[in-house]
Amino acid sequence: MAELKDLEPSSRRFLERYPFPELLAPPLTPLKKPVSKCRLAIVTTAGLHKREDPPFSRIFERSDCSYREIPHGASMQDLSISHTSKEFDRTAVNKDINVVLPFDRAEELVKSGFLESVNSRHFSFMGSLPRTGDLRKRTAPEVARQLKDDRVDIVLLTPV
Repeated sequence: MAELKDLEPSSRRFLERYPFPELLAPPLTPLKKPVSKCRLAIVTTAGLHKREDPPFSRIFERSDCSYREIPHGASMQDLSISHTSKEFDRTAVNKDINVVLPFDRAEELVKSGFLESVNSRHFSFMGSLPRTGDLRKRTAPEVARQLKDDRVDIVLLTPV
């Protein structure tokens, strides 16, 4: 794991000044059924969107707290990445979408019987948001409601 001393000076200064919000620990919710009977969805903060969808704002201070729906099985040819942080190395994502949207691994879990199913849609947010109020108050609850409507039991978060 990288430490601050390992980063370039500009990246280190950025992280030292980053306005991380003070958040309470979320309440733990026990899973009410075996994982083998659960539906999985993936939420990423890689700033992915379908090519035909509007990109996330590239203005860091604007804190684009919106989200984009990603259909299950989308390939990198179907998607674009709006995340522009120089700390986000896109090399691996461009080679294999499973780095941020592990569709293939999820399908393997279904085939093996570990999971019952994978949701038909997943969600992408922009990472590196200095202001998260709108995310916490509006867009994250919207996505949570949609996942509940889809009868999703487990969400895998792939933070970037």
